[in-house]
Amino acid sequence: MKPIQPYFALCASRYFKRIIRADGIAHIYGYTCDHPQDNTTTAVPDSCIDIVFNSDGSTISAQVCGTVLKHKTILNEQGHDYFGIRFIPGVSPAILRARFPDFIDKQIALEDCVMDKTLAEQIMTCGTFKEKADTFLRLYKKSLEGFSEDESKINLVNAVKDKIISSYGNVRMETIEEYTGYGRRYIDHVFKDITGLKPKTFCRIVRFQNTIDHLDHDNTITISELAAEHGYFDQPQFIRDFEYFTGMTPRSYRRIIIGDNYTDKFILS
Repeated sequence: MKPIQPYFALCASRYFKRIIRADGIAHIYGYTCDHPQDNTTTAVPDSCIDIVFNSDGSTISAQVCGTVLKHKTILNEQGHDYFGIRFIPGVSPAILRARFPDFIDKQIALEDCVMDKTLAEQIMTCGTFKEKADTFLRLYKKSLEGFSEDESKINLVNAVKDKIISSYGNVRMETIEEYTGYGRRYIDHVFKDITGLKPKTFCRIVRFQNTIDHLDHDNTITISELAAEHGYFDQPQFIRDFEYFTGMTPRSYRRIIIGDNYTDKFILS
């Protein structure tokens, strides 16, 4: 699963991205909001925490943004530069020393979550996307020193996440029980305690993320084929889920993606 926020890229002419997939980080991204709009965009569920830095050229701010559970309108201001770190689904960044559930469906000022109150300034006074990314990674690696978690519970959660992600969100709880050797109640309890989500909710988000990523990169597949390929019971179920998570139908979303040349925006670093 590649956790994505497609509406972020739709706000920009260019969208910089560096894939990490290590130390709890999924990828790093950056863009300047330069598309005419009402200073808002839409966040979709991805089961991730983002740290997002924001500068208008004179002031700098930063927020920790937990996953939303359905589509949500968020601030995204014209002319502002955004730099973000998206962490692997279900992972609470070591730099925050906080629990994943504390951030679900919330945006919290970064300075309230870290010891180093100069972090935002250190990042956003760098010139290029590469410099920002390199600076963050250097500072983040320091936070990993001496960081520890309850290994038995984390290992169980990681095993459940791996099974769900590898099945593209289409796995029964009986299969997870057999795979982990634990009963459903214990799995539900530990998974929700660590991630704030039930495995069933995580499955639904993973399936949606894989579906929308497929839709982003394939403008020939039909909606019914897309629904069937990603394990939805039928097309109406897929459309209901898609609208719940994005605020629009798959066909309306596809028109926007094609009309705005979505895939041409990305610059991999």
